[in-house]
Amino acid sequence: MSTEAASETTPLVQQRSRQSLQSTQTTQSTQSHSYLIDQLPPLSKRITQVTCAIIWCLFAAGPVFGFAAFKPVLIAEGVYADKCPHITITDNNKGNTDGDICVERDLKLNLMFTLAAVITNATALLVGGILDHFGPRTTGIIGSVILFIASLLMSHGKDIVMFDAYLAGYIAVNISFVDR
Repeated sequence: MSTEAASETTPLVQQRSRQSLQSTQTTQSTQSHSYLIDQLPPLSKRITQVTCAIIWCLFAAGPVFGFAAFKPVLIAEGVYADKCPHITITDNNKGNTDGDICVERDLKLNLMFTLAAVITNATALLVGGILDHFGPRTTGIIGSVILFIASLLMSHGKDIVMFDAYLAGYIAVNISFVDR
């Protein structure tokens, strides 16, 4: 009978052992979850961070992917108008984007979009490394400085003749978006 008693206790011991293990795992899981919650910043700080990120995206996001809407604005503002010397842009037809574009100008604007899209995606890895190493504050400051420089380049593009300020500014705008 002792073997029967031993065989009956073996499943009972195994069941208790499993229950004890599950209880230990649950306790450890609860402790690690509690530890993680304790490590989170306060709710007000998290809400502020999300709000800032949304505002940054509203102001700086979409230059690459919103290029279809941005292109008529660039044409109306006379960007790369020198590529079409046979078309004279006056104040009367400045807003007319249908007739104020030639193949050379269209290609130049499309090149601006293509380069910005490629460079934006290529720099995402670099920006991720900067974000991981230096943190969001430094990355945000760098992005803000780049956005400021990009805005200056885009607004004074006609006056800068040493290089293509529109192209450099548009690429910088998109890189600053990646920095966010």
